[in-house]
Amino acid sequence: MKELSHFKQLALYDAVILNDEITPHTALGVVAEIEQKAIDGEKIIDLVVTSRGGDLDETLILLQDLDRLRNTYGCRIKTIARGYANSAATLLVAMGDHRVAYEDTEFLIHEPILTTTVPGEETLTEARREVYETRVAQRKMRKLFAKATGKSLKEVIAKENKKMTAREALEFHLIDEVLVFKGGKICPDEIPKEENGTRK
Repeated sequence: MKELSHFKQLALYDAVILNDEITPHTALGVVAEIEQKAIDGEKIIDLVVTSRGGDLDETLILLQDLDRLRNTYGCRIKTIARGYANSAATLLVAMGDHRVAYEDTEFLIHEPILTTTVPGEETLTEARREVYETRVAQRKMRKLFAKATGKSLKEVIAKENKKMTAREALEFHLIDEVLVFKGGKICPDEIPKEENGTRK
């Protein structure tokens, strides 16, 4: 039987795929697909992420839903970053049970962005509330990144607004493994354990 190319394998890959911004619609789609696989008895469920990010509040709700599925069905979620995983998508990948990325994947951690306000369209009270809620979400995000990486909040803040390669993300413990192409196949990158470190 002829061996399938990597891209044909990917097309036939039985995984949950997020290839858009994280919104209420896409987040619910991810949860529904993962829950169905868990109901069908799958214990390790792959979630492939190619996303520039999206709504941080919705991402936090998505992470809560994924924890609920883990606890309800005893499943584990393997996150696979492909191409790019920025902002809230970086957090989604980092919170997986086993986290991998293709070698050419780009990561970016950045602060939540305040929506643009036009004078006269919002009251001062509403603007203050928006700033407060953004700061609360920012603290939650930083604490989750610290939990996922074993780094201090200071170290997480130092990485904000800086792009990272897959290997840099591995060194920062955002992911556990880098995937490379060898002989037409996808293989784990052979990095000595002492360079990679261990996830806390």
